[in-house]
Amino acid sequence: MATESGGARCESVERIPESIGTEEFFDRFIWPGRPAILQSLSETWDRERRWTLNALKGALGEKLVRVTVSDGIYDFDRRKNDWKPRELNIRMPFSQFADRIATRRNNGPCLYMHQTPIPDQLPELNAGVGSSTLMPPGSLLAQNIWVGSSGNVSSLHFDQPNNFLMQMDGRKRLILFDPWQWRYLYASPQIPHFSQVDIESPNLEAFPDFRHARSMEVTLEAGETLYLPPFWWHQVYSETASVSVNLFWKSYTHQFLVPAMFRTIQARHARIHTKYYEYLPGRLPRIVDFVKHALESGLGAVAVVFACALVIEQLEAAAKSAHGESVCAVSNYADARRLAEKLNAAGRIGQGAFLQIVDWLGNGQRALELVALSEESESVSVTARQIVTAWETGEISFLT
Repeated sequence: MATESGGARCESVERIPESIGTEEFFDRFIWPGRPAILQSLSETWDRERRWTLNALKGALGEKLVRVTVSDGIYDFDRRKNDWKPRELNIRMPFSQFADRIATRRNNGPCLYMHQTPIPDQLPELNAGVGSSTLMPPGSLLAQNIWVGSSGNVSSLHFDQPNNFLMQMDGRKRLILFDPWQWRYLYASPQIPHFSQVDIESPNLEAFPDFRHARSMEVTLEAGETLYLPPFWWHQVYSETASVSVNLFWKSYTHQFLVPAMFRTIQARHARIHTKYYEYLPGRLPRIVDFVKHALESGLGAVAVVFACALVIEQLEAAAKSAHGESVCAVSNYADARRLAEKLNAAGRIGQGAFLQIVDWLGNGQRALELVALSEESESVSVTARQIVTAWETGEISFLT
């Protein structure tokens, strides 16, 4: 359904009516990065007995839960490019909450118990948690439940892990955009996994490229599951009182080779910041594996930026070993070179290694500029290969 205001809707998400084997699922959806609607995934969850709104009311009773009250859009304030205020959060007994969302009128406030971790906050529900053979063993990151009234809207955003969204009760509608439409969706400078665009009423003067965006529309009925690959943008509408469970699970190396990750490289600094890894425990592959995969995919400049992150981490480790905790973390290539100079002067690294590091860092700076321009260069690709070889042969260990 195309509209003059932009964001034409086209294509459709494939529905899988029967169970699907893991190998076929990976070949058809994981490796190509395609969403799918699965109609058998929630079978092991005993959905009708344990996960409807009435069933949850019986299981949770008077337990106090955190609920957000809003006019519908509960998470992101586009006018301020920031989160909505926490004052919107209240606590109430689940039974009272369930009654209110079941009887909400169209003009009434929207209530949402959103992204609530089941194991940590609602252990009463653990007995009903099922499993999926489509997720490799050990890949599960989070199990969240979402319970709310009709009218709730999750603003357009993306998530970094793989995601199974299981609709347990009620109905949701989603608008999806693939990761390569980043430039049309105007990520927020403050919260870059949220879009600044109101896709229902876009301001094309402020966001002119949105007119080129192409989306998919999906309706999820009770018993259906949406597989959503990493970095796919989605806006979610609760069309009725709704119960959903989502499973976040680990991503694969190739799934990070998308504009959102490139933007992370540009927006931060020459290295991949330590805090990024702390925020995403277990979701990233080893950096050296990412470098190799980027090289195989023809993304040499991206590979060099990540390869230089390996070098910089080794420089920091060497400095910490020599000087203790007082050494400041490197935040750009100039910092990295100065640190290498200090280590060279102190005899921690030899002159030959120092010159090699300076050359690598110089190409790292150039690669960062190429990433920003979406360009490539064979000379910077050579740097990535050199660093990978040094890492795998142990030669890079001379830094520590």
